[in-house]
Amino acid sequence: MATLLQLEVSSTDESERNSFRKLTLFKRIDALNERRRITPLLAEWAHSLRLDGNEAAHGMAPVDPADAAEAVDFAEVFLTYVFTMPARIAARRIAREPAADEGNAAAPTQSGA
Repeated sequence: MATLLQLEVSSTDESERNSFRKLTLFKRIDALNERRRITPLLAEWAHSLRLDGNEAAHGMAPVDPADAAEAVDFAEVFLTYVFTMPARIAARRIAREPAADEGNAAAPTQSGA
């Protein structure tokens, strides 16, 4: 999960990337939430997975297949929210630009009304 969160800031400036790398995973999640790069619900989910990961990483509990599946689900949602959705919105915005110019022209009248 830390790698996913690092990806999120990969397009920002070098100083922000360096300061982000020094944060704990807990603080990275909170920072992304505070900067509105992820939603509060994604932050909550990330913290839940972080705690599960801590238990597995420190040998407190074995990795549960359901937890692993949830981590995959989180990764898909995170990547969609952070990368796919903004790219799709930007593409639609670009595609609509010519249509917006046409919308400024006088609307044709309907005949027979």
